Amino acid sequence: VAMRSCPEEKYWDSLLNGCMSCRPICAQRRPSTCTAFCKSLSCLKEQGKYYDRLLKDCVSCTPICGQHPKPCEYFCENKLRSRVNLPPQLRRPQMGETETRSDNSGRYQGLEHRGSEAGP
Repeated sequence: VAMRSCPEEKYWDSLLNGCMSCRPICAQRRPSTCTAFCKSLSCLKEQGKYYDRLLKDCVSCTPICGQHPKPCEYFCENKLRSRVNLPPQLRRPQMGETETRSDNSGRYQGLEHRGSEAGP
């Protein structure tokens, strides 16, 4: 019986003649076809890390926050919110503030407040 193609999270079990889930065997000795899946599962357990399928390794979200991939979104958003003195360009506008923009010369103008204190 020839080995059949299974999805990444499964492996071919020749005794059962079918694709089996890698998840239950990640903690044990596992078939080489489950290595990437099991490594990605272990990355999910580590806060602030994600599994990069291209690098086939766990990657820390910390140095890439601000230009992070979707798996780092929750970690990076919470990290940014927890910082006290964020540069204005990394801070989300507060209620009553407009977003930061640069003028035509490319200079940073900062946050502007809307409301009754605005001049003519």
